[in-house]
Amino acid sequence: MQKNWQVALDKGAALSKIKDYKGAETEFQKALLLARNLPSISKSQTLTKLSLLCKKQEDFARALQYAEEALKILQDDKSSETWALAEANLNVAERLNDRGEFEKALEKANTGQELLAAALSENNPNIAEAWILQESILKKLHRDSEAAALAKKTSELQNGYMSRVQKKIKANWTPPVRPTSVIEARFHILGDGSVQDLKIYKPIGDKVSEEAALAAIKAAAPFETFRGGGKYNDLGISFEFNYNNWVTNKEDAAKQLAQTRAEIAKLTAAGAPASAIRSQRLGLAVLLKNSNDPKGAIEILTNLLGEDLSDKDSSFRLDALITRGLALYSINDLNGATADLGEAQKSPGFSNLDSRKRLAALEPYAKALYRQGKEAEAKPIYDQILTLKTRPQR
Repeated sequence: MQKNWQVALDKGAALSKIKDYKGAETEFQKALLLARNLPSISKSQTLTKLSLLCKKQEDFARALQYAEEALKILQDDKSSETWALAEANLNVAERLNDRGEFEKALEKANTGQELLAAALSENNPNIAEAWILQESILKKLHRDSEAAALAKKTSELQNGYMSRVQKKIKANWTPPVRPTSVIEARFHILGDGSVQDLKIYKPIGDKVSEEAALAAIKAAAPFETFRGGGKYNDLGISFEFNYNNWVTNKEDAAKQLAQTRAEIAKLTAAGAPASAIRSQRLGLAVLLKNSNDPKGAIEILTNLLGEDLSDKDSSFRLDALITRGLALYSINDLNGATADLGEAQKSPGFSNLDSRKRLAALEPYAKALYRQGKEAEAKPIYDQILTLKTRPQR
């Protein structure tokens, strides 16, 4: 019975992915019948799938109905795990949010957050799922100071854990050669700190460098453990190895910054063309951003963008806008980030950028819009991201 239920659930998910919603609902309803004699969590998961399917079709009334049924099943079962109850409450909150019932949505989101905090360890970045939803709802209720506080907590938790992951990987990465392209690895960190599903995403053909990247992650594992449950016991990680931007320690960072500043002074003293000096200043801003000094980067970039640039400098301006937008996003200045990344995204030269560079700008842009409660504006950006991720990159 369990196997047949899972097959129907997986088939429904596959049909939903290709937008065969009628076929998907048939499979999910079949799974719901098969779940009658299974644990309550199986019934709840099936109803949640139906809820999400209705949301995709913008049938928000049925989406909410299924989400509430999924929650009630778990509430009626005294053996339900806390993380599952948290997830079900957050699902109901999302469906209420879709319907514009923001006060009720916030109440459910608060309940979900409290349950999630009880179920997960404090260092588990998945806790932020509730905070992000609460932040979005609070924005719609014009409770901006509370939303800003949650945004700060989210950033501190996620950046804190990821910086520790990054530090361990950096300490174990020894690139055999200077890679000519960015290498992206994807993997999952489980609650016990172990790594699963490690792979190179979109191989670049440089096998030696790719193997060095994989070896660094394997050597760095196990990572910091965290307490979770269900989907909250799994962190999906996308990690980039970029030799040009890689600062392995404070000494290296200080050395690179000093060298760049010296080059700027040398060019200025020699009366070099303004474009050459601007290029070095942009490089200095990138180094500062990557060396955890985003405010220093923002100051340089703001000065650069305030200068009188000719039409020939349009690509330079685009790079500066993207870099400043990313730096602003890193310090949770969502208004500034969306302004810069939005302008960059609309620039004529944006579509000519490398796919990876476009993704690097679009993903934080979409997240910033969503966190500001601007889901309608975020949707077409997420569509662009999906298109870029599902076609060959150049």
